[in-house]
Amino acid sequence: MNYFSLIFKENTLSFPFVLPLPVLDTHQSAHWGLSIDSSVSSESHGVFFLSEEFRLHYYTVPVSEDISADTHRIYNAIFAEADSWFLARMWNFIPEINAIQNGMEHYRSFCEGRSLAFYDCFGCSAEARMPAATGVGGKNESFVVAVLYSKSPVKHLENPRQVPAYCYPVDYGPRSPSFARATLCSSLAFISGTSAIRGHQSLGGGNVSEQLQITLDNLQVMQNQLLRAGMTESFKRYIVVYLRNSGDLKCIGNMLKQGFFSLEDGWCILQADICRAELDVEIEITYLLEKS
Repeated sequence: MNYFSLIFKENTLSFPFVLPLPVLDTHQSAHWGLSIDSSVSSESHGVFFLSEEFRLHYYTVPVSEDISADTHRIYNAIFAEADSWFLARMWNFIPEINAIQNGMEHYRSFCEGRSLAFYDCFGCSAEARMPAATGVGGKNESFVVAVLYSKSPVKHLENPRQVPAYCYPVDYGPRSPSFARATLCSSLAFISGTSAIRGHQSLGGGNVSEQLQITLDNLQVMQNQLLRAGMTESFKRYIVVYLRNSGDLKCIGNMLKQGFFSLEDGWCILQADICRAELDVEIEITYLLEKS
């Protein structure tokens, strides 16, 4: 079973499971996307060496009754394998992300385990180490985490219109989410999975068009933040849209091709549950940067 249903694609991804990341190896420069089989029933770990600058590890773990403990263990392994490399980007795919288990939503349990691992490993410098990330849900029984490491130092950035995720109040769970809104690397840049959030509050509940407009505004702010931080203005963008309800595709299709996006962008739309039950759309962007 695939994690996500493909609703629409245009010059982008392959399946059954894909990380939205350009392949940097010179022999594969015409392709992008890394397929990982998320249907395996046993724990697995894999490594992709994308270039001298980047490597990507993924972990596939069957979900147990303690998602917080599972997450804590996986993230401890991630940090142990980092060595002298820098955390650049993370993708987290959590089965039934909005389901309640042992009195707590799966996503909040995941956030608890992730936060504890960050602070156990990095202490008071944990927030400065948190990279761009995505956390969405699928129907599979396996919990998948992928992490991109950069050999060179990276810059993590925040959205001035939003409270940093790691500063959210306890209304959102016992531990705050642990990620930055964007990360800038030597030849790549990332905007995290982005939704209709201002401050720390969700907006546009029940209105996917309103949510999309606020999301696009947030994406524009973060692209400007990346440019101010030194990102080159020459880049190729790869957009992944996570849409809770496939029936909303027609409603947002025209908006996605207007304004912020361009015909040169590679993009696709996947059906996936969003980390907040009241939200219906989330968008992430990967930038492949050209030398200035």
